[in-house]
Amino acid sequence: MVYFRINRLINNLLLVLCISCCSHIGMVYASDFKSISLDFSSDSNKSHPISLRFNGKLYTDKQKNTFDQILSLGGGTKEEKFIMQVIQVYKGGDKDAMLKLWNPSERSQIKPMMDDPVAYDKNLALYNNILSSKFLAMLQYGGFVLCYVEHDLKGVGPYVKLYPIKIEDKNLYLSNILMHDFFFQKIAFQLGDYIKQEVEKK
Repeated sequence: MVYFRINRLINNLLLVLCISCCSHIGMVYASDFKSISLDFSSDSNKSHPISLRFNGKLYTDKQKNTFDQILSLGGGTKEEKFIMQVIQVYKGGDKDAMLKLWNPSERSQIKPMMDDPVAYDKNLALYNNILSSKFLAMLQYGGFVLCYVEHDLKGVGPYVKLYPIKIEDKNLYLSNILMHDFFFQKIAFQLGDYIKQEVEKK
């Protein structure tokens, strides 16, 4: 599990960070996305925080954030449905079905990973150990939606996982394109546990 340390972020970033993740509004299907700001400050000094502003959603309503609750309320947004489909397909372990969830331009890179028996078995075990799942947040970042999900894993407990969704031709796909993106690598990937804390405060 990745542990997010606010002090480390403050030390690494000397400039005030104000990132607007809404450059492609209209490409995202969620109707309840809105402008949200997360403020980061050191433990010793709460003044002059670093602010992260994005278009998205924090799942603060604990009656409407688990997969089961969302399904019982009618199935959720297109993004929510896609992530729930991803979990079900990966639990099933059908490689062809799994590959179809990925961005078409990346499938030739993803397939060898799926064909690795060790990696495949570990991945299958991970998803089949999921007891329950709930959404923590969705952040819009250009043509992507960064989806944070907390899985309750058998024998492990809560595990926060980030699913980057690429929006292409009105379709949703899993994608690794952002692996070389500065924001994704240095900040977004580590936000999961902090977002979890913020959601639980509400």
